[in-house]
Amino acid sequence: MRKIIFILFFSLMMITTVAAVDSSSWSNVTIENHVFKIPPKYNGGKLNNNSYQIGNWNNFAILCVDNYLANNYGFEVDTYGPGEDLNIDGHPARYFHGYNKYEKCELSRIYFSVGKSIYCISWQSNNLTDDVKEIIASSDPSEISSNNFYNTLDSAYEDYIAEEEEDENAYIPSSTSSNTHNHHFFIRI
Repeated sequence: MRKIIFILFFSLMMITTVAAVDSSSWSNVTIENHVFKIPPKYNGGKLNNNSYQIGNWNNFAILCVDNYLANNYGFEVDTYGPGEDLNIDGHPARYFHGYNKYEKCELSRIYFSVGKSIYCISWQSNNLTDDVKEIIASSDPSEISSNNFYNTLDSAYEDYIAEEEEDENAYIPSSTSSNTHNHHFFIRI
């Protein structure tokens, strides 16, 4: 019996070891004072103050979403549904994937915390790849608890819904009491 347990344990260790990603030769990019390791297939991107991307946002991108979390995150929930909660090496995360009818391709997005900030990685795929997991795992530790992280995302979605309703209401035509000069105004705030 001990021999069987040892063999199972050893086999499990070998599988875990084989699945690991070696990121020691990856390049580094700094986004909003946080360092991210970038695998060779995503090298050559454009680095801005709050993002790194190859081509457009849907090819591959890492983006700090602190300043526009509601719009970005709200769109993901509307497009892909509630997402899947994960923990990647101490980083709370929420993962979305599926067919994007606007881009006409399979896309994945993952929101996760680094330090006191929230980031999003976007890539063309229907899978959470080992490379993306390693980008997250090798980044600075999260200083946001899982509970606060998920509450922040949920609040951002509520803000997104409220903003969408406000925008929708801003386009409702108003009419005057006079029948002779019926004007309709569309107000956008």
